[in-house]
Amino acid sequence: MEVTNRFAAAVLLVAWMALACGSAEPPTDGGPPPVAEGLLPVEEGLNVIVVSFDALRQDALGVYGSSRGATPFMDEFAAESFVFSNAYSVAPVTPTSFAAAWSGLLPSRVFHHWQLKATSTLASRMREAGYRTQAILNNVQLTPERGFDVGFDGYDWHRNDPDEKILEAAKLWIEDRGDRPFFLWVHFLAPHAPYQYRPEAAHLYRETEVGRFSKTTGVTFETSDPAELVRVQDLYFGEVWMADRIFGDLVGHLKDAGLLDSSIVVLTSDHGEEFAEHGGFQHGRLYEEHLRVPLIIRHPKGEGRVVEGRVRNVDLMPTLLHAIGEPVADALDGRVIEVPASEEPPPLIAISMTGAEERWVSLSTSSRKLILTCMPERGAELYDLASDPAELDDLATADPRSVRELLTTLGTLLGGDPCTAIQEAVRGTAQTVGLDPESVEALRALGYLN
Repeated sequence: MEVTNRFAAAVLLVAWMALACGSAEPPTDGGPPPVAEGLLPVEEGLNVIVVSFDALRQDALGVYGSSRGATPFMDEFAAESFVFSNAYSVAPVTPTSFAAAWSGLLPSRVFHHWQLKATSTLASRMREAGYRTQAILNNVQLTPERGFDVGFDGYDWHRNDPDEKILEAAKLWIEDRGDRPFFLWVHFLAPHAPYQYRPEAAHLYRETEVGRFSKTTGVTFETSDPAELVRVQDLYFGEVWMADRIFGDLVGHLKDAGLLDSSIVVLTSDHGEEFAEHGGFQHGRLYEEHLRVPLIIRHPKGEGRVVEGRVRNVDLMPTLLHAIGEPVADALDGRVIEVPASEEPPPLIAISMTGAEERWVSLSTSSRKLILTCMPERGAELYDLASDPAELDDLATADPRSVRELLTTLGTLLGGDPCTAIQEAVRGTAQTVGLDPESVEALRALGYLN
C-alpha cells in the first residue's frame, strides 16, 4: 500500500509532523457524550453470557444476508434479539480485539508488549458487583500469561483442545454454576483456519474436490485460481456450519437449564476474514471484511429487531455494565449503546499492531474512511463507504484535504501521532514473550509463527 504520488506523500508528511509532538495517552478533555437511555433494558442481577467465534465474518450469517444456509441456529436466535447490522471490531486480531472489548479502551492504550494492561475489565467489574466470573476457551492467543484471566474467578484455558471439548466444559460449568448471578465467556476457535472438510456440511460445498484444497486449506494459504478460491470459501462455510451447530447446542443447554429468562446472551466474533477482496486472505488488515463482525444480543425483556447505528466491540463493556445497573466510567473509548441510535455515529478507530512487519490504523467518520499504513512504509488510503462499500476506489490522491482532516482527527483522538502510539505499545516485543514452549508451538500450528 503506497502513496501514489509525491504530492500525497507531502500531505502525509506535513500532517504527521504536526502530530509528532503529541503523546499516546487518552485525551483528557472529557469522555464519551452523556447517554440519555441505553438500548438494553436495565435489570439488576441478570446473568451475562458472551459466546464468541474466531474469524466469523458478519456476512456468513443468514441474518446478515448470506444465502448459503449455514447458520440456522444463529438466525433463529437472532429473530428474538437485537441484531446490530453495522457492528465492528476495533482490531482484526484476536488478542487486541478482546483486549478492547473487555476494557472499553482501544488496544494501543491497554495491550502493551503482548500483555493486557487494563486496570479494570468487564470481568473484574462484574466480580466486584458480586458476580461469579468464568471464561472457557481454547485460543492460544488468549493465554492467561498475557493477562486475559484478570477478573475471572475461573479461567479454563485449553491450549490444544477441539471446540467440542470447550462446548462440553461450558455445559458442565453451567450445570454447576451455583446460586449467584454469573458472567460467562465462552470462545470457540471455529471457523478459524485451517478450514477442514466437513462431511456433514457437504451440502454447502459447490466444488466437491479441488487439488490441494480437497480436504483442508492448511493454517495459511493463498491462491489466484478461481476454482480454488471457491473451494476455500466452501471449506470456510463448512466451519461456519460447525460453529452454528455448537452455538445451537449451547443455547439449547441454557434453555434447558432455565437460564434464558434471566440472562443476557451475546453472540459475536473477534474479527472477520478476507477471501481476496483486497488481494489477501484470512485477517489482520483494516478493510471492511476484516472489521465487520456479527453482534447479536438477546435480552429477556428486549425485542427482536435490527439496529442500524454503527457500534463497536469496544462498546460491549459499558453497554453490558449499564444493562445490569452498574455505573459506567466516563474515561472509556467505548460508550453505552443508546436508543435511539445517535444521528452521528461514534468515530471508528481500528488498530492492527500485532503483526511483526505490518501495522495499520484506520478512522471512519460518517461515510469517510482513512487507512493509514505505519509499516512497512507510511502511506494512506481514503474511501467513501457510502458510494464504495467494497473499498475499491482509493481517493487519497484525489482528495488530500480529506486525508489531512482525518489524520488530524485521528491524532486528536489518539493523543498524538497514530503510528507512534502503536510503536509505543509494541516496542518490538515478540509475540512469544512469556509463553512456554507448548504455547509457542500452538501459535505456530495456527499459522501465527513461521
